[in-house]
Amino acid sequence: MNTLILSNLIVSGLGTGAIYAIVALGIVFIFRTMEAVNFAEGDMGMFMTFVAFSLICLKIPYPLVFIIVVALSFLFGVLVEKGILQFIKGMSPMAITIVTLGFVMVFQGLAGFIWGTDTKPFPPLWKGPPIKAHGIILGRQDVVTLITAFVIFIIFVLLLKKTKIGIAVRAVSEDRYAALLMGVRVSTIFAFVWGFSGLLAGLGGMLAAPRFSLDVNMMTTIQLEAFTAAVLGGFSSIPGAIFGGLTLGVLENLISFYVSSSLKEPISLIIIVVVLLVSPNGLFGKKMNKKV
Repeated sequence: MNTLILSNLIVSGLGTGAIYAIVALGIVFIFRTMEAVNFAEGDMGMFMTFVAFSLICLKIPYPLVFIIVVALSFLFGVLVEKGILQFIKGMSPMAITIVTLGFVMVFQGLAGFIWGTDTKPFPPLWKGPPIKAHGIILGRQDVVTLITAFVIFIIFVLLLKKTKIGIAVRAVSEDRYAALLMGVRVSTIFAFVWGFSGLLAGLGGMLAAPRFSLDVNMMTTIQLEAFTAAVLGGFSSIPGAIFGGLTLGVLENLISFYVSSSLKEPISLIIIVVVLLVSPNGLFGKKMNKKV
């Protein structure tokens, strides 16, 4: 029985952790390229999830809404970079990070103005009773979340390793000025990185909303958890972001069940402090050379 309980806690934790991992991946992707932390990653996802909510209210089939909003999320990320950040691209990464903190207030304020501040129900992509196998109970939305996360992780790795734009992204991440001299259009790469991070944010929001309900603050905690996942895995590591998110989701479930549910949120801050003290570069991260 204890083993069965543990298995269910782990499986359920992986469902939540997959959402953390997706959002953390977007944070790490921007950091690797621009050395700036996007504190608005979660709220970009929240805003696009409200867009999905509006389309669902228009009776558009949810699977089609999911695809549309994923595409719009990419364009939203590009718009943020091209419409705003390109005007401060000569500034330091710290300045860009501070601007993203401003984005948090802007996105939350706009969402509240357009859709209101009341909590709204958001439907799961796959409805129905939980799936039971050998005593393990898995919600259908968890299945969708895990499959989506697995697919996006594979696509992301193949994109970076097998495509020209992926190779260009890696070149810019290593040395943007050397990449510029080699003919890489760095401004285009920045726009692509923000676009893909916006896509990840939109996915994270739509996967989180059925679990936590939809409101302007729905991604605040998830942003913190994703940041913790990035710290745990290493801000310079893509696999680290994935591992950190999945691990954090499982760890939260175990601590909440076996110790106390009141420790579920504080554990993130504890992990950040411990990791920074013991291994500042995270479990998979490596020391990044400062770009000049």
